[in-house]
Amino acid sequence: MILEIVVITLGSFIASMVNSMFATGGVYLLIIASSSVLPLTAAVPLQSAFTFSSLMTRVALFWGHLNWPIIIAFVAGAAIGGEIHVSHRGLCHIQACAI
Repeated sequence: MILEIVVITLGSFIASMVNSMFATGGVYLLIIASSSVLPLTAAVPLQSAFTFSSLMTRVALFWGHLNWPIIIAFVAGAAIGGEIHVSHRGLCHIQACAI
């Protein structure tokens, strides 16, 4: 149990550092670290939880620089699109729409 925590913690730290330096690639390191100590069926869904603190730290640091009109438009569009998908899910006749 301790080994798993240490590997995931170090992997998260290194992934966050790589992500902050290059703006990409950290997620691949994190999936490698977490899947080395967890089954892949558990490691993949946990990626959001593993990166949550890093993402929230970035939001806090750059709060004053956020472009709120873009964020509001994106959130509104995502909410409308999600509602349309949910309300029309029964009308889809192909397997890909059932996701």
